[in-house]
Amino acid sequence: MSNIAIIVDLETTGLSAEDHILEIGAIKINTETGEVLDEFQTFTQPESEYGDYAFQISPFITGLTGITDDMVADAPSNGEAVNSFMAFAGDLEIWAYNAGFDSKFINQHTSEYRPFKDVLRIARRAFPTLRSHKLVLVADHLGLSQAGAHRAIADCLMTKEVLVQGLRLFEQGRG
Repeated sequence: MSNIAIIVDLETTGLSAEDHILEIGAIKINTETGEVLDEFQTFTQPESEYGDYAFQISPFITGLTGITDDMVADAPSNGEAVNSFMAFAGDLEIWAYNAGFDSKFINQHTSEYRPFKDVLRIARRAFPTLRSHKLVLVADHLGLSQAGAHRAIADCLMTKEVLVQGLRLFEQGRG
């Protein structure tokens, strides 16, 4: 296994398969050192149910993520953004926090099905006494900054620390 991997995070219009991607963020990291080697970020313009780009982001999602209709107005389509992300990821292992969520959205826009490894599973094993394993709560437990939470790159950086610190605990026999 290579010690170089991709961590990806998406911001979406909701939680169901019918929802759309608003932002893709990813970082290429060294899983041993935690060093960030490269970064990818793009907004993506969701299509309306009529197949055009007149989609309106809900006030709840804008409040949570800070992403507005203006920010995605000139962005590539979900499919174009996913293709760009896949080119960035290449054949490297892809990790995500709650990977089933992110992989569902990515894999519906590409013919190249990619399995994702789940950092949430690492967090549950490494930090079993936490009452919840939501990313921001695990980050808080580790003393990490949560500035920018619910934006793709900020969430990738928190996820990276959870992954690296969790893997270190396993190496030390404490996870």
